[in-house]
This record gives sequence, structure tokens and C-alpha cells, in this order.
Amino acid sequence: MKPVLLTLALLTSATMAAPVSVALIDEPRAITPHDILNVNVIGGPWGSSQVQISPDGRWIVYQMRRTLLEQNRHVFDLWLVDATGSATPRQLTHNEPTRSGNAFITPRWSPDSRTIAYFSNKGDGDQIWLMRFPDLREEQLTGSEGMGAGFDSSVRGVVRDFKWSPDGQLIAFTQAVPSLHRANGEPLQGLEVLDPRWAPGSRGAPGAMLCLVRVETRATRCLTDGSMSVHSFDWSPDGHQLVVSASEGRVEDGYMKTDLYLVDVSGGALRPLVIQEGRDNEPVWSPDGRWIAFLSQGGRLDWKQDGMLAVVSAGGGEPTYPAMDFREDVGSTPANLAWSADGRLVYFQAPWRMAQQLFVVAREGGGVMRVTPRDDGYYAHFSFATGKGLAAFTMEGVTDPPDVYLAALDRFEPVRVTVANPQLEGIARATTEWVQWPSTDSIWTIHGLLVKPPGFRPDRKYPLIVFIQGGPGMVTATYDLTPQYPVQVFAAQGYLVLAPNTRGRRGYGYAFDRAIRENKDYGPGPYQDVMAGVDWLTASGLADPDRMGILGFSYGAYLSAYAITQTTRFKAASIGDGPTDIPHGIFQAMGDSSSIRLYKDLQGFDPPYDRNELEEAMRQSPLHHVQNAETPSLLEYGESSMAPTHGRVFYRGLLHFGVPVEFVVYPRTGHGINEPKLREDSMRRNLEWMDYWVLGSPVERLVERWGPPRSYGSHR
Repeated sequence: MKPVLLTLALLTSATMAAPVSVALIDEPRAITPHDILNVNVIGGPWGSSQVQISPDGRWIVYQMRRTLLEQNRHVFDLWLVDATGSATPRQLTHNEPTRSGNAFITPRWSPDSRTIAYFSNKGDGDQIWLMRFPDLREEQLTGSEGMGAGFDSSVRGVVRDFKWSPDGQLIAFTQAVPSLHRANGEPLQGLEVLDPRWAPGSRGAPGAMLCLVRVETRATRCLTDGSMSVHSFDWSPDGHQLVVSASEGRVEDGYMKTDLYLVDVSGGALRPLVIQEGRDNEPVWSPDGRWIAFLSQGGRLDWKQDGMLAVVSAGGGEPTYPAMDFREDVGSTPANLAWSADGRLVYFQAPWRMAQQLFVVAREGGGVMRVTPRDDGYYAHFSFATGKGLAAFTMEGVTDPPDVYLAALDRFEPVRVTVANPQLEGIARATTEWVQWPSTDSIWTIHGLLVKPPGFRPDRKYPLIVFIQGGPGMVTATYDLTPQYPVQVFAAQGYLVLAPNTRGRRGYGYAFDRAIRENKDYGPGPYQDVMAGVDWLTASGLADPDRMGILGFSYGAYLSAYAITQTTRFKAASIGDGPTDIPHGIFQAMGDSSSIRLYKDLQGFDPPYDRNELEEAMRQSPLHHVQNAETPSLLEYGESSMAPTHGRVFYRGLLHFGVPVEFVVYPRTGHGINEPKLREDSMRRNLEWMDYWVLGSPVERLVERWGPPRSYGSHR
């Protein structure tokens, strides 16, 4: 980092001193892959709640991931910070490093704010541990090590979720049911006779039992057995009952066929509360004990419809749906439900316009209101001390990693309480703009994020990278947009990066969300949305049409592969662990009737045994148009993911037609790269690939294979 010297004239009341040079400001430097890899990440994957405010509103405990790049490991620990942010955060746990990039420590405060329960992989692994104030010593609660005389050794297994009872004496938890096939109480021997009701996974996937552990004695007992699988639950305010979301044990599509039941804590008696088609889950009891809020498909089983906010009386009756208009307008699924202290309002977080926000609605309905103030803020991991009117949460942006914030619910003015990445202060920042353009068919307005280089000048033409989000899920304004590609590094090296929110994604209405399914339009329509954005950028004079690349992971990889079989406008492509042979993928799914339903609901495809359906799947399959491809392509796959079934065959097709291609299979990797050094290798390869083919930079290892960079037309 080069220091900038400022010359200051130091004055006194008597004399003027000689000028002196003082290094006050450092010239910002460009961000690097190491900077991205070494970011400390607060929170956890998939919106899991890993930030928790104590019930008394004084403390916030949170999970943070640090990267040990030289050891090729991540380490996940709990940290504690004063809710005022006035003290330095304190590290509570000291866990062993792991290759995995994801973990769920899931801290939960006791009602008296004096004990933290959390998951740990020490000892038996995936068990509940406790940390009591003020000594902060770790002790195991569930499992087998060090258990008291009341411990039931038959209650042993992987714990999935847990919650404190209102009086803090018990913790309810779910744990996996042992996976044993039995007939009439005996283990099955030999072969089973298949019938039309059989499907792979319908018997093999274990469910979860609901159990209780007494905190002081470790005495344990279960309220349900393997005949019912419990997915989520909550305590009644008086501690006498639990409301559970459950399905029949090991039934096919069990996750999608859940209902609500009330369970008596003393005897385990079970009473149905909400029984209807589809999924009803994540119940939350109101503070006055009269109502239960939950997420519901409203009596319709549909993989594309995740759920909407529902409320039912704890005494039974028909559910109501107070935020129905919100789903129609936004097309997003609520999450992390919480009641106000008086039981009149329900708070929830939801994706909205490429960000995530906090909303509130009255129990009786009457309109959803947004609580969070910034349109471009990505808010997550909400935790509420409703008795104090406070919420703790994380907030982040494309160039700002997540930090913990605190706000009062009645005026919501966020106060930052952590600075997890001070090392980024001296780095030049890209800028991000929300953009939009009309779809080619004039049906939709397509939105997207445009990441611009530091020092961006609107009178210049820039090389363009099109980044396509996976899913198809809503493009999200989270740090660096994606963990798979170094978007900010591309911007720092002078690229524009466009992330289009193509049709079939959330955040812009129910109809937009379902556009792929309703029109059986997995590839062609979304591809046209991408190209309409490219045309808009080139027509504006910002993007150089002769220097463009495209990349994406998962569904984004599919759409990138599809794009290079439809156009030769891109000089380079990177395809990350995505499907390329759609008929093959659908035929594989036909062995499982739940997957048949999934393909229909998410993509619109019917079983391809009908010739017309097969031809439609082929029409939207990149592999079946590979003869049209000319774009140099980097293919990256995990060895235990789609490498053999999709990566290799597309690679061979590109080779057959003389297209420059590099096929990388990462070891110990599934659908997504976790290990730091493997991520570093992928980032380097992507940067080199685009620099060589798009910019014409002489990357040594690529020059050795394909010669000096040149202007490529046909590669055959």
C-alpha cells in the first residue's frame, strides 16, 4: 500500500514552523482473492439464525467463521458482544478447524439470560452444550459423555434443533430416528418386493423424534417415537404444551407433507391442530398463549410455493392468512417469525427486490409494512428481545461483509455493534447500481445488479462479465454476490459485472416467480432476459460488445451453458457444477415420484416418456445444442456432484467440436466448493480464464496451451 504524503504547515501563536510531511492517508489498493477468502463471516448459511440477543437485551451472541488459508481450514466459534457495542467482542468457544465452509452452532439464550445453549461437534458430535455465566465453562448436555443418573441411554442420536422451556428448566430437542427397516418388529432380510407405492428414499430417510432434557439432572425422555417425524416446534408460554410441525414417519415427501399438532408435555398426548395438504411448519406461539403463527402452503402441495404467513387459534379452527397480498406482490417467502410483546403484530424477514428486509403485519391483517429503512440493505439473522422492544440482526451489502446491528423496533435506527473486518478499510470499493430493462418479449421488466469498478467513468466502455445466480433464486445484494466467484476482484480489474434477476426468481411478484413453471420455460426465456440486459448495457455505451464473458454456478451454470449454444457473442464462459443434459436429469428423477413432482413444480417439465415432452426437454438442453458452441469454456465440478453425469459429457462435446475447454474436478467437493485452497484455485482460474480470452492478457499457463492471446472468431 503506497502512502500519500500531505504537507502541513504547523502554526503556533508565536512563530510559523517549517513545513513537515506526515503520512496521514493511505492510497486505497485493489481487492484480491486473498481479501475475499479471509473475510470473517458473521451468521451462517441459508438464513439460519446464528445471531441471538439475550432476553434482557444486554448481550448479543453470534457465530463467526474465520478462514485459516494456509491450513486449508475454516474455524467456527461463538462470540459475545455488549449490545451497546461499547466493548470489544469476546470469543466464547475455541473449536477445531474444519474443511467445511458451513456450520450451525445455533446459540440460544436461557430465559433468565444467564446460560447459552448451542451445538458442538465435540464429544459425541452434533449435541447440545451449555455455557453458564459468569465462568463461561463449556459442558455437554445431550449425548452420552458425563451424563447423570437420570440419563436414558436409549435417547441418543444426532440433535437437529432445540428450544428452552419458558421456565428454563427443560430443553426440547429433535434428534434423528435410528434408520432401521423392520417388518413386524423384526429386521428385514433379503429383497423387498416393489410395488407402485415404493420410491427410493421413502423408507430410508430417518425422521426425527421430539425429546426433553432436564437441564440440571440431564434426565431425558421422548414425547414422540419413530412413527412421526417432527420438523419444527415451539413452547406454549405456560410451558405445558408444545406445538409441532410433523409428518408421518418416513413417508415419501415427508418434508412437504407436514401438519401442526399440540403435544402435552406431561404425558405426550397429541392433538391435531392444522391438518391440510402441503407444508405447514415453523410454528411460533404468541406471548399471551392464544395464537400460533406459522408458515403454510395454504392447503396446496407445491414445491414452488414455499409458504405464506398463517395464524391459527391455539384452541383450533381455520387458519387465516394476514399477508396474502404480500405474496402476490413480492412472490417471496416469509421466515423467522416473531410476535410483538402484546401479541397484536407478527414480524418476519423476507427477500425483497434483490435484498432482504424485515416486515410486520397485524394478526388480523390490514397491510404489510416494511420496518427496515435501506432499500439496498441485506438484513438477516433477526433475533428479538420483544419484552425490551429490541432486535439484533446482521446487515451487509455487495461491498460490505455482514456485521451485527441493534435497533429498537418502534423507530428502527440500526446501531452497529461489531466491526468484524477492519482489514478491509484500506481497500478501494466497487460501486453497485440497481438497474432494469424490458424483456425481449415485452412481458416483464427485468431487474439486476450492476457492479462497477472503483473510479468508474460513464464516458468509458468496459469489458463485461455476466454473472448468473443459481437456483433459480433471487439475485441477492450480499457480500461479493456469491461465494463461488470473486465478483469484486473482477470489478477491481476493470470489468463491469451484471447480475440479471431473470424470470422465475423471487422478489418481484408471484407471477414473475412462477414464470418458468407456468410456461415450461427453464432456459429460452431466462436466456433472452440475460441477452436483453447485455443489449441494454452495450447500447448505453458502458459495455464493450467485443469483450464479454459469462459465468454461473448451478442453475447459473446451466443458463451459461445454454447461452453459449445460442450465441457466439461471449468471448469466454465459466460453467460451475450445473446440469447440461436436461433429459438425463429428468429421467434420473423418474425413479422417485417426489422428484417427478419437483421437476413439474419447479421447471414445468412432465415425465419425458411422452415423445413431445422428451423433445421439449432436448430443446432446452445445452448438450443437445453443443454443436453450435464456439465459446472457450472453463468447466468446474465437484467430484461427488455432477462431474460424471453432466460435466464430462458436455466437456467431451465441446472437445468434439474443437472448442477450447478446460475441465476441472475438485476433490472432496460436492455441489459447491468449501475448502479455502480449492476456492482460491477456482478464483485464480476464473480470473485467468476471463483475462486471457476476454481481455487478451498473456496468462502464462494458457499461452502454453493455446498460444498468444488473439481475437477468436470460430475455434474450429
